[in-house]
Amino acid sequence: MFFRELAWAFKSIFRSKARSTAAVAVTAVTIFLMSTTLLLGIAGANFGRTARERFTLPVYLNSNADSSIAQNMSEQIKLLPNVKDVKVLTPDDLLKKEAESLHLSPEQIIQSISYNPLPYSLVVVPENPQDIDALAKRIKQFTMVEDVDYESDVINKFVNLFDLFIWIALGLAVLSILVSSIVIGSTISLSIASRIEEIEVMSFVGASPGTILGPFIMEGIFYGIVGGGLSATGIYFGWQYLQEVFQTNLPWFNLAIGKTMFYSVVIGTVTFGFLTGLVTSWLSSRNTLRRIRA
Repeated sequence: MFFRELAWAFKSIFRSKARSTAAVAVTAVTIFLMSTTLLLGIAGANFGRTARERFTLPVYLNSNADSSIAQNMSEQIKLLPNVKDVKVLTPDDLLKKEAESLHLSPEQIIQSISYNPLPYSLVVVPENPQDIDALAKRIKQFTMVEDVDYESDVINKFVNLFDLFIWIALGLAVLSILVSSIVIGSTISLSIASRIEEIEVMSFVGASPGTILGPFIMEGIFYGIVGGGLSATGIYFGWQYLQEVFQTNLPWFNLAIGKTMFYSVVIGTVTFGFLTGLVTSWLSSRNTLRRIRA
């Protein structure tokens, strides 16, 4: 019985090669777009998470602060909410950074102004950059703090940009799922419509619904597996190329993701194709058969 249904399914597939090819092609493209946007969303989330960890809050102490005061301030700030880490920078550390930005040596700067005017400072790493405004206001309340320097607008725009990027990726993935489901469902409906007479004869002689629907469900699974397989192949060989394109045009945007996650998406692409073909063809064939019998 199984092989008879399988043979009937392939007969239906090859009866209309143009329709079957179009169904496989559209399914492959939509599933490919879904998986690609999913990978981009994962890469974007990883990059955004890494970038957020790089956001820091420079805290400048007043000129009376020495190493013990700076260390004490560091310990106090670590106890505040939304503080991940605090690093103490000495005047010599700051002078070295300024000298590098000016392409000079620290000794040259000292010779020109006779002393190091830079104070002790702290570098605060927040847990959540979105709450950096509240953290900065709290740190400014310490009497030994001279100034807190950061660009809240830039940080907030960056965080919101990557949140929007993730939502767009999810939206495109959902849209791809809907398109692939509609394409497979419509193809199965057309396949059933082209074989109405055969279905009516089978129903008349007492064939069970499973026997009638089986070939169409197998046909849908075929479209889903082939489309998912082509998509997975394109992702497997094309992701490295896409990374190179981004690296060339947007070198600051790193698309690196873990191998385990990448292979999971590739395998999930084929699995999704199978499930989409199975569920969509079953629903479409069942509803179409009900309309025919009605």
